[in-house]
Amino acid sequence: MKLILSAAAIVVLAINLIDGSFDYRGFNPWDHKPDLPDGFFTILRIIVSLDALFSAHLYYKLHETGLSDGIIWSAIFGFIVILFQPMFPVHFEYETWLFIDLAVLIFIASELYFSIWIGRRVLGGLQEDAAEALELDVQSPNAQPRASTNLPQKLVYKSGQAFLKYQCKFGHTKIEPNQEIIALVVDSAKEFGVAESVQIEADGRQMAMLKVASVDGGFFVPAYTPTGNGDRLKPDDVVIWVPHEYVKPTVDQLDPRIGWVGFIVAKVKPEIDLAKDSFDIVCRYDK
Repeated sequence: MKLILSAAAIVVLAINLIDGSFDYRGFNPWDHKPDLPDGFFTILRIIVSLDALFSAHLYYKLHETGLSDGIIWSAIFGFIVILFQPMFPVHFEYETWLFIDLAVLIFIASELYFSIWIGRRVLGGLQEDAAEALELDVQSPNAQPRASTNLPQKLVYKSGQAFLKYQCKFGHTKIEPNQEIIALVVDSAKEFGVAESVQIEADGRQMAMLKVASVDGGFFVPAYTPTGNGDRLKPDDVVIWVPHEYVKPTVDQLDPRIGWVGFIVAKVKPEIDLAKDSFDIVCRYDK
């Protein structure tokens, strides 16, 4: 949808620029009235504003997942929506509109190129990145061959640690209350010298040290399961951690993120199914 809307916006803007800038004398934007029918400009406004509205929403959602400049892109597209919306048309001189159309065309084309480049980086290079850096074991059961892509249907990682590395690089890492983040159960007996990596409380709840996905490779935080239900946790298990509130650590030398208090709500498989927008749950600890 994004590609279609942006391509359509580029086409109608280009048509208007060509019609408004050239006549029988050649390039003459200063003394030339448009030959296109009035209905064309309404169509132009609708297409450009729809593309801008869709893009503004898309970048706002990306901002919510941690893309730092997503709000800037969203604001720019929001301004374009106001400028081109057909309900309450904004009026300028025709020559002024030509400059506006040119600027918007360049912006949309540049943003479209940027989006395609990011998509190819994340998806097109996924197999190579995973094989070399993340120890990816690709499996495609029941996958139908597709001529348009070489991507597998399911990406299965050889270890929880490899899956965490991928999440740190491409997954959701922004810490917000009640927002799920992927984490890894750490082998505390090996890393910190405690008696057991996962402690079992009298009521059956489990406590483990987690390594939570973050852009810097992960940070440590202790967490409990909210109930005594679910499988016994073990090192290298991939879990979903949900932060609830922040308590500032009393020791300044500690990573301040360790102050986030949250729960282990589920254990998930260390794999990504490209046909789904969620992880495969092995068991839940919050029910």
